[in-house]
Amino acid sequence: MTRRNAAPVGATILILLLATGCSVAGQPQAASLPPSPRALMITTTEQQSTTVTAVTTVEVPSSEPAFSPPPGFDDWGNHVGARWSDQTTFTCADSSDSCWGVDLYSERGCAGGILVVLDVFRDQTKLTVIDGTTAAVAPGARVTIVLGQTGNGTGLSARIATISCLDA
Repeated sequence: MTRRNAAPVGATILILLLATGCSVAGQPQAASLPPSPRALMITTTEQQSTTVTAVTTVEVPSSEPAFSPPPGFDDWGNHVGARWSDQTTFTCADSSDSCWGVDLYSERGCAGGILVVLDVFRDQTKLTVIDGTTAAVAPGARVTIVLGQTGNGTGLSARIATISCLDA
């Protein structure tokens, strides 16, 4: 009899669009957070010759402790939370046509900083992608990053496409 254990296959795509906050350039877009993996699924298949005799799937709780970002922040994975900054708390660079601020929180710290990627839209048309990385973030720290764009004018909206904690 042959026994094969198959580990779960998948990747979490962290494309969460924050629902609250303001931006200088326009209203941020919103969507729901994809479910974060809190348990592993282990599938065991028993087979004899070429006939499968039994398939069993067992849910095993993840050993990863649950992350609860501070109030108002959404979980972006890897113990990082984010929210749109209040437009009164940041200033756009003079060279930017429009800009957006994102407040970030890292429970464990990000030695290489936090990468933020925004998709920029006029109405429903995606015009560009902008990104930036913060300096190193200490465990338990909050930082703000301001990302601006030039060349597409004003009256735009943005969606957070990716937020990633970077290793040094």
